Amino acid sequence: MADGTVNTKRVDAETWAGGFYSGPAAQNVFSSDFIKLREITVGYTLPIKSNVISNLKVSAYGRNLALWGPDTKHFDPESATTSSGNVQGIEGGALPSVATFGLNLGFQF
Repeated sequence: MADGTVNTKRVDAETWAGGFYSGPAAQNVFSSDFIKLREITVGYTLPIKSNVISNLKVSAYGRNLALWGPDTKHFDPESATTSSGNVQGIEGGALPSVATFGLNLGFQF
């Protein structure tokens, strides 16, 4: 309840969802402060003594590896809102971002 006491009144699902998703209530608004490890790449160039290839570069990368912020425990704030209208800062069921990993091989001739 608003005064801090335990709620003892039962409401049906339609009423609850209507109140939950009908506007910028406290449960749907988050702080925009966050730090994101967007991308990291680590590589090494191996010298090769060959008539065809002079160097081989091997690297590994990762994207969307970490997200730190007080209000961003389960979603990415960059993808939490749509781009229609004036809805900055409202989260309504966003999915977590996907981390991707990969390897690169580069040959220098």
